[in-house]
Amino acid sequence: MQRAIGSAYFAKGHHTEAESEKFYEVFLSANTFLDLCFAHSNRSAMIFEGVSIKHRNLTTAVLDDMRPQILANQPRPANVPKSLEINKTIEKSASALSSQAAEISAAKRTADKLLHRLLPPSVADSLKRGSLVPAEHFEAITVCCLDIAGFTVISGKSTPMQVVTFLNDLYSLFDAEADAHDVYKVETIGDAYFVVSGAPHRNGELHADEIASLSLALQRIALQFKIQHLSNEQLKVRIGFHTGPVLSGVVGGRMPRYSLVGETMTYAQHMEQSSLG
Repeated sequence: MQRAIGSAYFAKGHHTEAESEKFYEVFLSANTFLDLCFAHSNRSAMIFEGVSIKHRNLTTAVLDDMRPQILANQPRPANVPKSLEINKTIEKSASALSSQAAEISAAKRTADKLLHRLLPPSVADSLKRGSLVPAEHFEAITVCCLDIAGFTVISGKSTPMQVVTFLNDLYSLFDAEADAHDVYKVETIGDAYFVVSGAPHRNGELHADEIASLSLALQRIALQFKIQHLSNEQLKVRIGFHTGPVLSGVVGGRMPRYSLVGETMTYAQHMEQSSLG
């Protein structure tokens, strides 16, 4: 072992091969000499103790100096490439998981946005948490009901697809205008359009003003609207609204809907049906 180490070290370019072999022979002679001295007597051991210490220190220094070269010549562990491959696999998996997490987060935002269009945000968030939404009483809100005058006649002149396209174009304009007011669209049934202010978001005494200004805006939109397949037909709407108390709550478990019940809703419908349009 010592011969191999000594030869490897001196073959590094520090000395020639012959010098390396000579150093090794001197190295062994010194070891043999010291062993004989220690074996002869205790007194001889004491005499050569200092020489032995110096020799060991020299040997340690040489081996310490040789350690970097010995380690540099060691074969690479076989598991290093495999470890690198595992690290790369882990990095790819982490990148894929991060990408999937971003996609899930985007899908969740889209789902929440759609849910908030179907239900009031506060109600939707409660249902997502699995909480029951208790019924709530409102002392005073304003409800607006709107329908299309002569809708039956228009439907008789149109195909089912034309009716759906017509209502979608009109109510999309209504929805955009409603977004500019403090109101909540309750639902649309056929040609009927229901909007409320003061519930579920309480706005003090502003609900009547919000519904009145929205009603005028919807009337202007209807007068300017052109039916695509009946360009000569003048669209007219009937609008009625009423202020009073209502009870609100979520009805249904499979397809929950935010509903308002009470005489205020009935009076608003009567007001709409008796309007001239």
